Amino acid sequence: MSENNEHMIKLRIVNNTDETFMMVPFVIFEKMKTLFDMYQDLAEMGHDNNCIDLPPNVTNEQTVNQVVSYYQQYLNCENLTEENLMEWETIFFNGIGGEVSSEMLTPLLTLANFLNCTSLLNKGCKYIARNIIKNRSVEELRKYFGMENDFSPEEEEAIKREFAWAIDDTTAATTAASTQ
Repeated sequence: MSENNEHMIKLRIVNNTDETFMMVPFVIFEKMKTLFDMYQDLAEMGHDNNCIDLPPNVTNEQTVNQVVSYYQQYLNCENLTEENLMEWETIFFNGIGGEVSSEMLTPLLTLANFLNCTSLLNKGCKYIARNIIKNRSVEELRKYFGMENDFSPEEEEAIKREFAWAIDDTTAATTAASTQ
């Protein structure tokens, strides 16, 4: 299906308290594979596809705007070197989640997963691995992601013994000191 880059798609975002409409450039809408497939299916069946609904309570306008912003910027970065692209990704994701909280980054990647935005999801996960998870203890990661430790001390020790090969000396020392 060939569409003009100027063509816009109307998205309806429904939450418990309100509904919001926003216009998304078609070239970016194509990257939202879940919705784009729905759009094509509606067209093939002869239904009106002028407005595409996001399922209720999946997301909010702010998070959809972040997806759109990512692709607007990403489409302008296609000719960057790998090093410059990694620098741009770091700047983009730091602006979303920063080093302090996952409150914005998690909903963005959850929506990217739902919409099947593979580039955004893959680069977001790579950012998390490279900038958030790397060199942090299990306890620091639990705190960052707001997760409780549901392992008993015995279960935790068994896991540490079983996967000792995967734990480097500094991580093991940090983890052992924090569990005492």
